[in-house]
Amino acid sequence: MNLSTLNFVLIIIGYPLVTTLLLPSNSDLENISQSITIPFRIFCLSLMILVTFLNISFKTQITASLKVLGLVWLLWIFRIFYDLYINGNTIDGAAQLWLYVLGICIPAMISITKSINKIDSKMALDWIWYSLSLILIVTLFSNQALIGNTDKELRVDGNIALNSISYGNVGTLAFILTLYRVMQTKIKSRWILLLHIIIGILSFYSVLRAGSRGPVINLFFTLFFWYFSIRKNALVGIVVVCFFILGLFIFRDFFLELLGDIAPVIESRFRDTLEGNSNDGRDVLHSKAIDAFFQSPLIGQQFGIFDGNGGYAYSHNLLLDFLMGLGLVGGGMLLYILSKAIKLLYYSIKNKDNFFWVSLILLQQLFSSMFSGTFYQDQILTALLTFVFIKYKNFSK
Repeated sequence: MNLSTLNFVLIIIGYPLVTTLLLPSNSDLENISQSITIPFRIFCLSLMILVTFLNISFKTQITASLKVLGLVWLLWIFRIFYDLYINGNTIDGAAQLWLYVLGICIPAMISITKSINKIDSKMALDWIWYSLSLILIVTLFSNQALIGNTDKELRVDGNIALNSISYGNVGTLAFILTLYRVMQTKIKSRWILLLHIIIGILSFYSVLRAGSRGPVINLFFTLFFWYFSIRKNALVGIVVVCFFILGLFIFRDFFLELLGDIAPVIESRFRDTLEGNSNDGRDVLHSKAIDAFFQSPLIGQQFGIFDGNGGYAYSHNLLLDFLMGLGLVGGGMLLYILSKAIKLLYYSIKNKDNFFWVSLILLQQLFSSMFSGTFYQDQILTALLTFVFIKYKNFSK
């Protein structure tokens, strides 16, 4: 595997793989995860810098979409700097925040830009899929909560550095790529096919047992978009998807009971959502983000929701974060980026490009960003948007 491909693989799956193999599923020791994650981050940053310099002579055609993405990052950096050092908001994790921005996300964007032509599609897919399989298998046997937990309130983390949402997203990604490999690659061996079936079942099981709604929703929306994209008649695809969603709604009790047989917590959480009884704190964060936006609707008010005691939170919604931090200016730029990305993803999947499995990962990440996380700490989202805007630039013509 060349360094460019290794860099791409680590950006997508490196963190959950390393933490799964080297960290316990739970621990009472404070900061034990940092003994693994900090050296890993240093290694990855060094690799991204090395890959960038090895491919420094490669000239990439900078598309309008990529320019807007770069401008968005400059605005976020200015917003964070202004809020912390000019506007006087103090947070305890400022160094860690800048690490995400300048040491994880930005280097990923630059290294992908310079090395994209050196990334081996088949090798990258193989390494990512087998890594995902290893994560799921190791976690299943090392974390007893995945098998024994019947609590309707307790969600399951993958390990002490991989929370329930991240672990659920690992399961979602594994299921999508397993389905892709079965449908799009020629699997001649019965044993390899059986392995894929087992991993597919395990990945779906992990998504449910993690207990977070976001990964389940991400999975279904990604599959819907995939089905819609490959249909020759777009209208038929839309109708089929709508009828499927309608069927889920009509027979929701039946389907929720099936999910509850596997993971009681996921049934409970979906029922709370449907009945309007959800109490996960998202509504409060959304409300505060909207209030901040209305204080400065044009250029935004603040990058995070500050508690005044050194803590901060984000809204766990990509659009609300942009409106809160960058206002209508940033919100408009985000909508431009999303519209271009969705168009490119549609064509790459429809044409079955060699890298369209990357489009599926980006789709999942986009849907995930509407329910959890934030843009300025999402390395995968930035890296894959960069990848798609360069790789599929001809589709936008």
